[in-house]
Formats: sequence, structure tokens, C-alpha cells
Amino acid sequence: MEGPVGQMGRTTSIALTAAVIALALAGGCRKAELARQNPPPVRLQPAEPAPVRNSLRYSATIQSPTQINLAFKVAGYVAEILEVSDDKGRRHVLQEGDRVTAGTVVARVQTKDYQVQVDNAQAQLNEAEAGRVQAEAQLRVAQAGLPQAQAQVAAAQASLDKADRDWARAQALYAAQAMTRPDHDAARMNHQTALANLDGARASVDSANAQIANAQAQLSQSGAKVQSARQQLVAQQIPLGDTSLRTPADAVVLSRKIEVGSFVQASAVGFVVATTNPVKAVFSVPENVIRKLALGQTLPVSADDAGANARRQGPITSISPAADAQTRVFQVEVTLPNPRGDLRLGMIVSVPVAEEPPRAALPSVPLPAVVRPGPGAPGYAVFVVDQRNGQLVARRRDVVLGDVQGNRIVVRDGLRVGEPVIVSGATVVADGQVVKALP
Repeated sequence: MEGPVGQMGRTTSIALTAAVIALALAGGCRKAELARQNPPPVRLQPAEPAPVRNSLRYSATIQSPTQINLAFKVAGYVAEILEVSDDKGRRHVLQEGDRVTAGTVVARVQTKDYQVQVDNAQAQLNEAEAGRVQAEAQLRVAQAGLPQAQAQVAAAQASLDKADRDWARAQALYAAQAMTRPDHDAARMNHQTALANLDGARASVDSANAQIANAQAQLSQSGAKVQSARQQLVAQQIPLGDTSLRTPADAVVLSRKIEVGSFVQASAVGFVVATTNPVKAVFSVPENVIRKLALGQTLPVSADDAGANARRQGPITSISPAADAQTRVFQVEVTLPNPRGDLRLGMIVSVPVAEEPPRAALPSVPLPAVVRPGPGAPGYAVFVVDQRNGQLVARRRDVVLGDVQGNRIVVRDGLRVGEPVIVSGATVVADGQVVKALP
């Protein structure tokens, strides 16, 4: 029992075999009719058992799990495309089939206009930072004047305290007529001067505090300008950085859509790339097979073109919930590790998914043993030999062919394993003709 892909492969193999046989054996029957009475020499070989496949095998296509369109974020003329070396060391512009690593710059647009914007933003930042340095210096000066003003207040307060005591004593002495009028007036004047000095010292403190507050306000404003200038610089650096087109992951290039000197708009696709580790093997199976599969189930996968790593295995990571409306088959995906990249996208691999019931081995013969039954007759035949009166006689046997296996072909009906078959000279003998076996 085989899936649709296996049946299609068998049909294709038979069709190819038919074409080969038709070309190789054209006119074979006419040669048989002209065979002489002398026994033609032939080479015999017993029909050998064909290898028996005990599993349902499906052809799968290697696909990428992720395909990425690398698009420019800014507009401009393409100034540079990455150059890479081939296996012989020759340099060429990045193109389809080349591999790139994550973070590689694959193309750039002209940066002049974007660099000017960055330079302007940097100049504004430098100016804002210079203003902040000046505001910090002014704040330090204002803060340095405050302790002096506070010291003056303390001194004025001490002078006022003394003047208060002198004025109180003077008032008492003057009332007792123990102090002269001039001394009384002098004590009052000293008291008033001390009050005025204290008010002046306090005003100096208020002024110093005001200067500090003003300097702090200017420093805050200059800090805000610096922050704004930095944000503006970062904002201008983003489009400058976006002039470079980078790959987000290790990938293989599927197509290149730009050339040096071409103008691209923002969001224009420059490259299409695809990740290749891991990859997925995608195939389709009918309803009777899908019941045997489940997510997470591990399946072996083999690829004839993958060298030493031809065989590997991976889990089923996706099963379509519904059959295709036209083909009535279900799509299955198996995820496979591919660290060396030997499983190339589009490669055809083989996936055995279930065991077949045991069956007897079918005979197989070399391709040259197959002939046409007769002029214009459909189908195919082989010649076997039997003994008659001590001679070898060729007997034509109509057969039904199966799969091609290298330079041999399976015979599904009309022949038994071990029967002697003419494998060389079959095109020059006729049914019932005596032949001579070569050693």
C-alpha cells in the first residue's frame, strides 16, 4: 500500500522505463524474424528477488520555517551591496544561494543627508550641555554667598541683642536721672542701627536664596534642554542606522531585488532570505495514514544528496486539521536539525511513516532483458529458457512491470524468482527458437 506520491513515482518510473525500452528495442522483432537457423548466443541469468520495502514511504520537500523580506526603513540611493567569496575565493555581489549570518549588513543607502541631521542634533546637544555647565557654575556661586549672608545675620542679631540691653539700661538710668540726654539718645541710635543692620543682613540672606532658586531654575531648564537634545540626537541616529540593511538571523538568500545606484523607497524589499536551521520536511498523506500520525511523533527522514548526514529524524510539528479540498490529502510537517546546511531548500527527501504487511519478494531482471511482445503489441515480455531434446529453447513470457531499481526492474506478474531469463541477446531471438547459452 502506497501513498499518492509513491504511486505517482511508480507511474513515472514505468513511463521512463517504457521510453527507454522503446528506444533500445526498436526493430527488435524484425531482427528476431531474420534470425538464422544457427542458435544465437545469449547470456542467461536467474530472476533475482527484488528488495522488499516494508514501510509506506512518502516524498517530502525541504522548506524553510521562516521566510523574511528584508526591507529598507528609509529612502535613498543604494550605495553598497555586500560582496562575498565563492568556494574558489572569487568575489561577487550577494545573490541567490549565498548564506549570511545574523546581523550582517547586506546593503546600504547613501548616508549623507541622514548624517547631516545627526551632526545638527549633536551640535544642539553640545550647546545645551554648555548651558548646563554655566548654570551649574552660577548655582555654585549663589550657594557660596548664602553662608556669608547667614553669618552677617548672626552678627547683626548679636549686635541687636547688645543694643537691646544697652537701650534698656539707658532708659532706666535716664528715668532715674542718672544718665545724660546725649548718652540716652546715643543708646537709642545704636539700637535703631542694630535693628537696621539685622534687617539688611536678613535681606542679604533672602537675596542669596533668591539667587540660588534662580540658578536652580536655570539649571533645570538647561537639563531639560540637554535631555531634549539627546532625544533629538537619538531620533536622528535611528534613520542613519536604518540606512544599513541587516539580516536578523542566519539565512540563505532566495532573491535580490536591488542594484547599486538604484533608488529605493522606505519599505522597499531589497532581499528575500530564509532560515535553514532548522528546516521542515513537508509531505501529504491520505486519510488512512493520517490516523497513524500525531504531533510530537518522531519520524526518520533520508536524503540521497545530503552526504554523510543523509539520514536524520525529527518530530512532527504540524498536521493540517482538514484535508485539501481537491486532493483529499493532509499536509504534515516534520522539523529537522540542519546545522551544516546540507538539507537545501527544495530538496526532495523520503519519509517512511508506517509499516506495511509482510509480502513475498518479487522477481527483478536487468533492463536489457525486457522486450516488446510483438510488432505494435502492448505491454512487455521477457524470454525464459527451458530444455527440449537436450537443447535450450527461448520462450517469450508476457510480464507486468513494477518499479525501476537502479539498472534493474521489478516484475510484478508473469515471472518467478529463480527462472532463467535471457539478459543479453533477447532482441534477436524468437519464441520457440533454439539458443546457445554463453558461459
